[in-house]
Amino acid sequence: MPARRSTPRAWVVFLVGWLLFSSLSALWSLATPFGASPDEPAHLIKAASTVRGAFNNADAGAGSFVEVPQYLAWTHAQTCTAFNAEVTAACVLEPPGDDFATVEATTTAGRYNPTYYLAVGVPSLVAQDGGGIYAMRILSGMITSVFLALTLVVLTSWRSRVVPMIGFATALTPMVFFLSGSVNPNSLEVAATLAAFAAVAAVILKPDPGLLAGRATIIAIAGVVAANTRAISPIWVAIAVLVPFIFVSREQFARLVRTRAVIVSAAVVAVGAIAALLWLRLTNTVSTASEAGGEAQEVPYAGESPVVGFGLMIVRFAQHLREMIGVFGWLDTAAPSEVYALWGLLIGSLVVWAVVLLRGRALVFALTVVVLVPVVPALIQAAFITSGGWIWQGRYALPVFVIAAVGLGIVLADRLRLSSRSMTILVTLVAALWGVCHVLAYTAGIQRYSVGASGSWFAMFAEPQWQPPGGIVLTLAAFTAVTAVAAVLGARLSLAGNGELGAVEQVPEDVEPTLAR
Repeated sequence: MPARRSTPRAWVVFLVGWLLFSSLSALWSLATPFGASPDEPAHLIKAASTVRGAFNNADAGAGSFVEVPQYLAWTHAQTCTAFNAEVTAACVLEPPGDDFATVEATTTAGRYNPTYYLAVGVPSLVAQDGGGIYAMRILSGMITSVFLALTLVVLTSWRSRVVPMIGFATALTPMVFFLSGSVNPNSLEVAATLAAFAAVAAVILKPDPGLLAGRATIIAIAGVVAANTRAISPIWVAIAVLVPFIFVSREQFARLVRTRAVIVSAAVVAVGAIAALLWLRLTNTVSTASEAGGEAQEVPYAGESPVVGFGLMIVRFAQHLREMIGVFGWLDTAAPSEVYALWGLLIGSLVVWAVVLLRGRALVFALTVVVLVPVVPALIQAAFITSGGWIWQGRYALPVFVIAAVGLGIVLADRLRLSSRSMTILVTLVAALWGVCHVLAYTAGIQRYSVGASGSWFAMFAEPQWQPPGGIVLTLAAFTAVTAVAAVLGARLSLAGNGELGAVEQVPEDVEPTLAR
């Protein structure tokens, strides 16, 4: 039997994971020109106005009017690269006039929940130029990375963690870090929802009295934060918290509802979700422009029936899946085709393993999380299409996608039986593919903004029309190095503490009957 590999303490796993995830997010923030992240100008202005006391602003149809520093107001005029992958970021101009001036600006996010924006807007109180945008992006990535690191801590607390870690790697698509490197509440929504889900699954499937308080704390904090990020976030939180209960027997449920830590965390999440719903109700956040008293904008498919909306979502699911893996900019910058193919292999492998290996409640759980990925977004769009038209982008479904990826890994943890050698080969291969895909996607993003999507790699290095701070060579080298370190440490963490790698972990007596049914 191979010697057991020691696992670092939880705080070490958290700190290293947070630093690596924050670094990847920060490097994406540097590689993304001003105005080249979806809806970022609106979010930047919302964040800057929120920390200055403007929590909720009436929407006049074209957006809410707020007072912000001039360099942030100017970001609306820096979107010249949007929707055209051949336009380089050389067109992005610096704001005119006095950077220290405060001017009136509009934001379509004026009525959004202020939770995310209160934190991210802080650098705008100090910075008075474009550096403030980078600072806000990096801070957003650091906050998002807290919850990714907490998910890592939860998964590495299990002895049989190889397949859950593969699911985690599958969940961490290039799009996750691209969003994490921009000012957009979508990134925090994804990470916090995933942390809440992983902790709930751990409480139910791997009960450990010594870890219960920490897991319950993660559920409470992540659940409240996730629910208060975007308008549809409470739906994802409900899925994250409730779906793992597929495994719970009556006896286990009775024990859970008598456990103090579980009661407190459930109550906190419930209060947070109620607060989020009250904000939506009181601010009328999800209304259309006409309902808000302004001029209605033309939106595709407005007035169509819910059946049409649902059908269109199902037909377009493949495109939305590509967007969840990585379509950057304003949906104008695709990742290389190899990235989609290799990521599709990871996703497909988890689904096939689940169908082949799982039985009973485990199979029901796996099929549920897989079906939820296309169906729940389709239902949301169907409910909105008549009054609001077509509004969906693939990234909106990332919270349920990451739940599905990690959920499949979790439920396969004790079912995929391989030899020590085979498990090591599998983990090494996945780590290598993960790292290569991220570097390819990052390089494609820089290429698109430096020489255009059809430009060559040679031209990108020899005659770039735009470069990220620090230059292309240094930025690419840094991203490649951080990605390599993350892949290697992730592989080592996956294999550590398993004793005989691939052996089935002993499940506590109160969980084993549930899994078998």
